[in-house]
Amino acid sequence: MRIYRLLLLFVIGILFAQTALAGSGHTTLLATSEPFEGGVTADLFLETKPGTGKIFIESFPLTKVDTQISTRFAKEVACSYLGKSCDELDFFYTIKADAVIIGGPSAGAAMATLTVAVLEGVELNETVAITGTINSGNVIGHVGGISEKIEAASDAGIKKVLIPKGERSNFARNISIDMVEYGRDLGIEIVEVFSLDEAVQEFTGKTFTPDDEKIEVDTKYSEVMKELAAGLCRRTERLKGNVESSSINRSLEDAKTVAENLSQQGVDATAKGSFYAAASFCFGANVRYKFLDLISEELSDEDILSELENVNERVDEIRKNLKNASTVSDAQILAIVLDRLTEAERHTNVSATLLNQQRVNSIYELAFSIERIESATAWSQFFEVMGESAITEDVLKNACISKLAEAQERIEYASILLRGVSESSRLRLAEAQAFVETKDYVQCLHKATLSKSEANTLLSVFGVRDEEIEEIVDRKLTAARTSIARQKEIFPIVGYSYYEYANSLKDTDKYSALLFLDYALEFSNIDIYFKDSTTQELNVTQVKTAEEATPVAFYFIAGIALGIVLTIVLKKATKRKKKRILINRAKKKIVSK
Repeated sequence: MRIYRLLLLFVIGILFAQTALAGSGHTTLLATSEPFEGGVTADLFLETKPGTGKIFIESFPLTKVDTQISTRFAKEVACSYLGKSCDELDFFYTIKADAVIIGGPSAGAAMATLTVAVLEGVELNETVAITGTINSGNVIGHVGGISEKIEAASDAGIKKVLIPKGERSNFARNISIDMVEYGRDLGIEIVEVFSLDEAVQEFTGKTFTPDDEKIEVDTKYSEVMKELAAGLCRRTERLKGNVESSSINRSLEDAKTVAENLSQQGVDATAKGSFYAAASFCFGANVRYKFLDLISEELSDEDILSELENVNERVDEIRKNLKNASTVSDAQILAIVLDRLTEAERHTNVSATLLNQQRVNSIYELAFSIERIESATAWSQFFEVMGESAITEDVLKNACISKLAEAQERIEYASILLRGVSESSRLRLAEAQAFVETKDYVQCLHKATLSKSEANTLLSVFGVRDEEIEEIVDRKLTAARTSIARQKEIFPIVGYSYYEYANSLKDTDKYSALLFLDYALEFSNIDIYFKDSTTQELNVTQVKTAEEATPVAFYFIAGIALGIVLTIVLKKATKRKKKRILINRAKKKIVSK
């Protein structure tokens, strides 16, 4: 009887787990029809089931590639926003419209908001709708056709429409329209929102992230980075002394001024305890001072070629002595060191190419390559200092392939939306792909992450006015800080370093700060790829229903368990029946006697 009860509880437990992980929700999409004939609405449904993180999209009519990519991106942003990996769920999105719609990126904010609601088990207000893209840092980006979408919302009985911040004054039909006033005339409240936080609040009246999470900086990281910065900044003082003791051509005074400014920024950053920023500023100063030092030496072409050969020899020697990464922390450091060595090599090649025609530029490239090696050597201090989370080559390979797929998708998305993407992003992506062929998975992961980050930055500034950049930087600072603060098991060395550097740039170079914040956001989430060595199946868009995609294993296990329970029940019932028959026969014999 006890076994029977346990098995029954087991079956009930499986069924309960299946139900507990499942979720569903609906919201109204605002879109424009294709060909452009005005605004339309569509129904967006989401259902989650236990699974492996795959995404399925079913649409009537069929969606374009940009809508499919936007859906996957929205799911990724929503999971990151909630601090969830979402690896144990499959996501089933259904879009139903009466006409072919131009959904694409403009549906991103609605998809992200619905995903958050379903994951948290809350309902969205059906009288609210939103239009806008969703970008890294949970920022809601600009879209077109807002007045037409407001009209469609009015026809559908929507009472409140959320639009991206900065879109209140919008050009429609060649005239400037105040969207808030326009909505009021149609009986709709128009609210500008800047982030996913604000959108979720408007839809549900709730917020699901803490106001501010404090980063607990790893003490070992602080100690090593402090020494790293001190070493590079001491080198700054030595190189500065060399330059000041020699005569500098007036045409090079600008380089000296830049070096002095960077040197001072390094001092200021050190005083604030921002040691990575200090190291970065001192590196920049070192390149300029080394350049001026080499110029003052009046090197011959043979001397320059000899210096370039020395640089390449040092690169080879450092590479030869590097060990394979055995922990997640070492993998982060190895990627940084190898990246700097590769950069040094690239600059030596440029220097050699420029030598005959642009001698001064050739010497600058030589100076950069020399200082890059010093930077790589400095970063080597981190090896075997932090982290005990062991990793294998299989884990690194899976991480590389997953991040590479994300980078390819993001670049494709940016190319569709922006009619192109930066050469740097494509170059890094090509490098990452090449590293897969050579089985250098550490560098593949690093390059793919950089590539994806740069595409994110381009998407973040698409259609954004200069006066809005500061607010985007602040929003991404918060997102990066939250992401880093959530990393309890593995300290994101690279992610935190870039976050700190971006923070130091926000007042002087907002666009560079934005780029480094996207680096920080991507590198601070790197631990999700190191959970286990199980190969993660790439998220491929498929048209399946939730029932079709429910894991067969679930039904198999549940069926066996249920069969065992029924067998036991039937056996017990048969035994009881036989026992009753025997008892009745015995009673009859006693009576007959």
